Amino acid sequence: MQNNYIFGAEADEIDRLKKEGYKPEAYAEKHSYAVESLVDGTFSDGGTGWFKELYESLLNGASWHKPDNYFVLCDLDEYVNALLKINCDFSDKNAFAAKQLANVAGSAYLSSDRTVTEYATLIWGI
Repeated sequence: MQNNYIFGAEADEIDRLKKEGYKPEAYAEKHSYAVESLVDGTFSDGGTGWFKELYESLLNGASWHKPDNYFVLCDLDEYVNALLKINCDFSDKNAFAAKQLANVAGSAYLSSDRTVTEYATLIWGI
């Protein structure tokens, strides 16, 4: 994983947060600068209302889910740290390009053709 930038809660942590009662408002308060930037005019969504919808989804939920249903706010610190690491790594353009090349070369195994063929053989028996 040396060529990837992994961040955020892992499945067991999400399970723990769900069990203990995830409180996104605490994270929203800590990161109010980011949350409020969705609706304070910092960014424009071209009048679509998408940023307002995201803001409401994070803080109040929606008709089909609880607030911050995808645990976005609890991952914000790690996300920002990952971006800072990426920016730092990018300063060495040759090393960064080597990471990109290694990732592209390593993705060949993840082709959809191989996956469908494997499913057809192992799961569907065709």
